Amino acid sequence: MRHAVREGAAAAWVFLGLALSSCVGDDFPPPPSVEPSPDAGAGPTLLASTPGCGTDPGSIDLVVADGTLFWTEKMTGTVNSVPTRGGSKTVIATGQMSPGPLAVDGTAIYWVEAGEKRIVKKLRGDAAPPTVVVEPGTATVMVGDENAINALLVSDDTLFFGRYTSALRVPTTGGTPSLIGQSPAPDLGQPAAFAIDATHLYQTELFHYAISREALDGTQDGLVGDTGMTRQRWAPDRIAVSQSQLLTDAIAVVNGNVIWAADNVIESKPVDAGEYEPAFRIVAAPSSGTSPPSITGFVVSDDMVFFGEEGFNKVNVVAKVPLSASPPSAIDAGAADAEAGDAAAANDAAADAGGLATPVIIATNQQSPSQFAADATNIYWRTADCKIMKLAK
Repeated sequence: MRHAVREGAAAAWVFLGLALSSCVGDDFPPPPSVEPSPDAGAGPTLLASTPGCGTDPGSIDLVVADGTLFWTEKMTGTVNSVPTRGGSKTVIATGQMSPGPLAVDGTAIYWVEAGEKRIVKKLRGDAAPPTVVVEPGTATVMVGDENAINALLVSDDTLFFGRYTSALRVPTTGGTPSLIGQSPAPDLGQPAAFAIDATHLYQTELFHYAISREALDGTQDGLVGDTGMTRQRWAPDRIAVSQSQLLTDAIAVVNGNVIWAADNVIESKPVDAGEYEPAFRIVAAPSSGTSPPSITGFVVSDDMVFFGEEGFNKVNVVAKVPLSASPPSAIDAGAADAEAGDAAAANDAAADAGGLATPVIIATNQQSPSQFAADATNIYWRTADCKIMKLAK
């Protein structure tokens, strides 16, 4: 699971593998031939190989900063880096217990040591061993995840992290974490990825499959749903719920809108929208027979959404589509359904009214491209066959 972006900044993210079994016969039609658009350039280049990365999309986490790509590998227990211009891989740390989400600021690299269920950091360019910033949790284990950390983000000398159903903050120098939000017990929503703006932290939620937010200043007092006036201390504000096949390790906040992916669509809502207000559909991968494609990861950069897509009997591709603010006509189109509590119908009406831009394919034959990141000139992603790729925007 992952990291995030703050508004206006490049970010790294997000993720899915495809397993096929019990195929009988050899008469399947060949995958369709899909060529990149004329403006796709020379195509992606290999930046690094990570043999033994595993097919789990969460087995590697990527982030890019200051001309360097950083990543963790759960299978090898390492933290690594490579210059974005290309070059040799540097192993930053070894012997880490299933290192997971990571974040980078101007002075240090932070990552979750999942086996120890703690957060450690290493100063950039320093030979000293990593130090512990957040100690392992001490909650009583009932279901097995009570002390797990699944989301991590660094901003303005503060680390934000999600532990079980809570969103917390702690200075990058260490100290006692402070609670800023907690999923209500019936939801069991566990933060999986974060994005941030000036006032709120936004998150995807494991198991609850929701998009929610909480105030950064610790005053969170959220509504549990849109239909009542009772607020609950620490409860997040729900923006969207019941997101089927939610891509949990990618989320962005740009131009006052929160963006996420679920199944074969990428959607957007104003940051202060409630769960029953319609979303604007940015892109929808076309269905194909009984096996529609899935969005496997995305990143937002320079008013474009770059995303990966996979599907059975389909070339795995990377594509881009312009990022547009949700048009009022799309929101208005779903108003009646929203008032009636039919979020799905409201979303469909909004998408139909607003229309969809046609994606431009910029790379083909990428196996389940996920964990997207971007800087000023390039986008980056990992593939299921353990490659880290780079492509000029």
